[in-house]
Amino acid sequence: MANDTKEADVARPVDKVTPGKDGGDGSHASSEAVALLDRKTPAIGAGVETPIKDGSMGTAPPASDKTMTDYWAYGNKIGADSAGATKTTDEAARPKDGSDRRDPANQKLDDATKAYTETLERANLSPEQAKEFARQTADRLQKAADGGKLEGTPEEQLNRLNKAMTDVLDKTGKRPDGKLENGQTDHLSDRDRANLVKDMAARQANPDKFVNQGDHMTCVLESNQKQRLEAGDPAKVAEQIASVVNKGSAEIVQKDGTTRTVNVDSRSFAPDAESSREFSTAVHGDQGKRGVAGQVYDALAGQTVADLRSEREGKPSSAQGIDKASYVYMTSHADQLGAKPGQTSNNEALMARNGDGSYNFVTNSPGADIWQSAHLNMAMGGEPGSMFASSTVVGDGVPPKNGNYPEGLRVTSFADTNELHSKLTDFQNRTGQSAQILVDAPYLPGGGQSGHGLHAMNISALENGKFKLDNNWASNYDVGAVDAAVVARATNPEGSRIPSDRPRPSDGIDPNHPDRPTDRTEIKPGSGRNPNETVDQWNQRLQEQQKADEAKQKELQDKQAKDREKSDAHAAWTQAKIAAEARGEKFSIPEP
Repeated sequence: MANDTKEADVARPVDKVTPGKDGGDGSHASSEAVALLDRKTPAIGAGVETPIKDGSMGTAPPASDKTMTDYWAYGNKIGADSAGATKTTDEAARPKDGSDRRDPANQKLDDATKAYTETLERANLSPEQAKEFARQTADRLQKAADGGKLEGTPEEQLNRLNKAMTDVLDKTGKRPDGKLENGQTDHLSDRDRANLVKDMAARQANPDKFVNQGDHMTCVLESNQKQRLEAGDPAKVAEQIASVVNKGSAEIVQKDGTTRTVNVDSRSFAPDAESSREFSTAVHGDQGKRGVAGQVYDALAGQTVADLRSEREGKPSSAQGIDKASYVYMTSHADQLGAKPGQTSNNEALMARNGDGSYNFVTNSPGADIWQSAHLNMAMGGEPGSMFASSTVVGDGVPPKNGNYPEGLRVTSFADTNELHSKLTDFQNRTGQSAQILVDAPYLPGGGQSGHGLHAMNISALENGKFKLDNNWASNYDVGAVDAAVVARATNPEGSRIPSDRPRPSDGIDPNHPDRPTDRTEIKPGSGRNPNETVDQWNQRLQEQQKADEAKQKELQDKQAKDREKSDAHAAWTQAKIAAEARGEKFSIPEP
């Protein structure tokens, strides 16, 4: 979302504000004079009656003398405070606007921040890094709360984050036999769990910098996570991640209260070569690699996409058990379910379960188009209309009627960047979040400016009419602040040549322009070069894609050949049966 991915330092309202010793109104001097007279006056009963009685010197000033009336009223207050020996003059004058560290609310936040820091140190973050992540997180939560964009108070959020981190480290919820609550094998070592906590803490502290997809086709999933961490209920993300690694499942809740249990194949979030590296800000921030927390979230969100697909098709989902799920998403280790190297270069795949328990490869990504992405956002409790796309792709933003999507599901469509800026500003003001936006990646700055490939990014509207784009890769690949023309090109590369009211192809393919993305196009790299790729990397990806396409074509041809053999065998059996019956013979050959 930014060309500078460092989180802005926003001062929390905790600095002490203490008035000057005198305050400029003579009050301190007057109270000292009264106290001095008190000390020099003999005690009552010593033969001399004190002339000072309750700060009035035995007399009441006339009501017309406002100066003296206010003076003695102030003296009464000082005297009352002094009698209890609980407040100094400065303490009595201390502001109560929330800027004092001794304010109970701020003290609670400080205590929560300290406890959170200690948990991060327990995960082997250095004291300095733990303190910095905790401070950044507390500042972000306070800022969201100040804008009315946070569920609960900042300290409540921090305390929930702390518990989630502690649950990961303590393995809370696992069975006594060491298995996850749903009976699956736990593939995470203590080191993996510490790395997970460090990665999760970094993402909570600075989503812009640390929420990255790395070497995986999970832009839809990471963009969803980044949006959720920015405002609303960021602690829920940590709680769901903790639940997955201890229970093997997590509950996701829509805004209307609809709740789903999503079981995740534990092999999907077993650290891969990328996430198993020791967490560091340089690797998982500056280089944009995906850490363990990112992998676990992708495993959960990707399986949610798969479950929603099952629901729309009227098939069993992982709610009945991961072994019953019609579709299983593996963000890593897809070969464990039968995916072949030629089908997926990063061992990520969506797999379809057969009746015999085996699996067929579907695609090497979560397999989500724009509507499935919007459905994921709804299921995860996201704000309505969080996904944005050009009207040339999604029309009026209403999903296709034959897609079995729930009532009320919408994509925010825009005809041009003026409308985008207006709708985006309204969304930000309401939610405190960036929006997710669908772009044709090759037409971003640094892309090849040819071919196609859909990508999910995060976008914010700036006050100067520009936009802020976050690429979900390392900071050097973020687009940052850009003019409207850049966004227009990336969201609608063909410009006015595509009428906004064009009919959407029923099969997701435009017959006149088969390579051009539509609302049914899978969101992942396509035929064009992306801004995160060198020319060599792009060519390598195209070669891998060609191999995958050839493997898929061969698989289809093999299936067709087997189907023909089966059909021919059945036809021969039918003819033999008819001939035998015509001869009056008993036909006992079993049907093939």
